[in-house]
Amino acid sequence: MAIAGLAGAALHHVLHDISYRGLIDSLAAMSSWVIVAALAATTINFVVLFANDFGALRYARAAPPVTSTLLASFCGYALGNFIGFGALSGGAVRYRIYRAAGVSQGKIARITIYIATAFGIGAAATIGLGLAFRAREIADLYGLPYEALRLIAALILAVTAAVLIGCALGRQSFRLGPVTIELPSPGLVLVQIAVTMVDIVVSSGTLWVLLPASGVDFPAFVVIYTAALSLGLLSHTPGGIGVFDAAVLYAVGTQGSPSAVAAALITYRAIYFLLPFAIAAVLLAATELRRLLRRRRSAPRGNGQNTSSGFPIAPRSDR
Repeated sequence: MAIAGLAGAALHHVLHDISYRGLIDSLAAMSSWVIVAALAATTINFVVLFANDFGALRYARAAPPVTSTLLASFCGYALGNFIGFGALSGGAVRYRIYRAAGVSQGKIARITIYIATAFGIGAAATIGLGLAFRAREIADLYGLPYEALRLIAALILAVTAAVLIGCALGRQSFRLGPVTIELPSPGLVLVQIAVTMVDIVVSSGTLWVLLPASGVDFPAFVVIYTAALSLGLLSHTPGGIGVFDAAVLYAVGTQGSPSAVAAALITYRAIYFLLPFAIAAVLLAATELRRLLRRRRSAPRGNGQNTSSGFPIAPRSDR
């Protein structure tokens, strides 16, 4: 709530520089090729995200059908991104699909925790590397101390290295109350960090191609995007709305037309959040309908008439 409140105040401040006419003109002037490029980047991003679910299944030692994995991954991310509370909303979608595919509840819990943790580690590593190479640009954009950003980068990279060393040399599992947590192999952690970095770079490219030209280069923008995305996730607002937008507008809006940046954010939300959500909703509805029809076809039929509630109707006698 505190993050959302601060972001709301920042968003209110930056919205003063956005005009309705400028916003409409920027939306109308957006090239169709730019839209196509953003759609292509979004498609590539969701393909990359499939690797997260396959890695989580390997960690949990689960082997559902590939079609179930692809459906759970796409729908889990699409609904989780749009609704917010990704670990819960996306986890609920994965539970429904993986449970129907025969995966146990314990393994589904491990899959959900693994995916959330993998993103956190990968996002932190992306911010750490980005700050290591672009700390000066980020400091100038946000008015932050350069030395503090360099220190944050060093701490993040040190923690990431410690996690890898712990997975390689530490105990393979440990107990946290009644729960036993098994550490993944360092190779699997490295793969997941790489996948998350590619995911973030590609998804940031979706917004980058929509933005107007500015003084922010792409590597610096990836850091801005990752930090804004992380703040949006921590705020638990649907799609990080308000928090993510304020962080991007504050940094990029000062380097170009704020109205054009706002138009890019609106288009980005339509392409990256709304469109996948609509497709996922249709896929889930179709899957549930097919499952319902299959159960009805396989259900035993009685000899007598039945009501819709399943209770038999006694034959009426003539008087």
